[in-house]
Amino acid sequence: MQNLLTVTNKIVSQFVEKETLEAMEKLLDQTSFENNLSGACVIAENFASAETFKILTSSTEESSNAETKLIQSFHNNLKLLVQKTWVEKSDIAIKEQILYQLDPICDSLRNKDYIQIYPKYVNILQDVVYLMFGPQSKKEEFAEYALRIDPGFGIFWWFLVNMPCTTPPQPETARIYLLLGMLFLANY
Repeated sequence: MQNLLTVTNKIVSQFVEKETLEAMEKLLDQTSFENNLSGACVIAENFASAETFKILTSSTEESSNAETKLIQSFHNNLKLLVQKTWVEKSDIAIKEQILYQLDPICDSLRNKDYIQIYPKYVNILQDVVYLMFGPQSKKEEFAEYALRIDPGFGIFWWFLVNMPCTTPPQPETARIYLLLGMLFLANY
């Protein structure tokens, strides 16, 4: 997906606080891990997951346990979401592909293969949103629609369309992006 940060910022700024806009810019800054982390903390607040995110990004044993639980919740919720989503006959193959890829993606996450799994992870999240909303999710107006129906989902969508499609150069940055997506979907 193309980077829509500038376009969607005009729309998003009507629905979110300036702090969140600035946080997204920091999160997507490929030159500074500190910016990535501080931006991610603000985005996690918008997902009502700030405390969990702080635990996940700490250097403690609790972080590892929390990540294991997050991956399991992400797996279970995403699987259920995909299985329960009604799709057009033409989209059944996408649904089956997501379900087929979910276990290997979660296995890679458990093994902390953030760099290797990153592109597949981004694709699967985009496919899940497509299953939920169909071709409408590919249109520019979808950002406004998503923000209106559920501001948390709208911010998740904004984050998703602006995530780099290629793996970030720093494994820590890739991990932050992966954690944010999992946090939102594990509780959606």
